[in-house]
Amino acid sequence: MTNTPQDNTRWTGAKAGEFLRHLARSGMVAPSARAVGMSARSAYRLRDRAPQFAHLFAMALDEAKRRKAAAGRRRNKQKVHPLLDTAPIDWTTGLGE
Repeated sequence: MTNTPQDNTRWTGAKAGEFLRHLARSGMVAPSARAVGMSARSAYRLRDRAPQFAHLFAMALDEAKRRKAAAGRRRNKQKVHPLLDTAPIDWTTGLGE
């Protein structure tokens, strides 16, 4: 069995799947494409010519947006010290009450 060099000039099913998984986590096309050895430009070209890939591309971006929003909600629920809180302080009641 010989090791043949990987062809980084063409999209394969495996590359597309890994790209979409990365895109769903990051929401960023260029780093996701680089992660599979391709360019962002080639990812957009593939999206333009392959309707099923375009649909999955959009779904991956939606998932990334959903994850980002959920992470923001989790961060907003964490308690912070009153002096570090971005909410305005009610000086009429004091900090320790």
